[in-house]
Amino acid sequence: MNATHCRTMSATDTSLLKSLQRGAALKYRMDGEVEQVPAGPWRSDLDALYKLIGCRCVQMIPCTQGWMAHKYELWLDESGACVPDNCNAAASAVFGGQAYGGLLHGCVLVVRCGTIE
Repeated sequence: MNATHCRTMSATDTSLLKSLQRGAALKYRMDGEVEQVPAGPWRSDLDALYKLIGCRCVQMIPCTQGWMAHKYELWLDESGACVPDNCNAAASAVFGGQAYGGLLHGCVLVVRCGTIE
């Protein structure tokens, strides 16, 4: 991860997370943009979740650190680490402390605990 891409959780990130509606998600895209995702079939349909994240197999990382602990989950491409140049610098900078090794790969979906069944 290039140091020029590193950042910490901003007031905007915090505000977006705290105002996140039950059933909705924030999608941290590879280009660094954050997209609000309304509730939809992806909450209980794995194929829809795969399509939303852009993968074939998902991994859930429960947030266990800081004020996000036990309130949020990160959903991402389970095999993303195997793809070259697939590090999501923005998501890693904001949520890396929640994951072993600190790097998140591919699109990262952030939801309140229990949103995805």
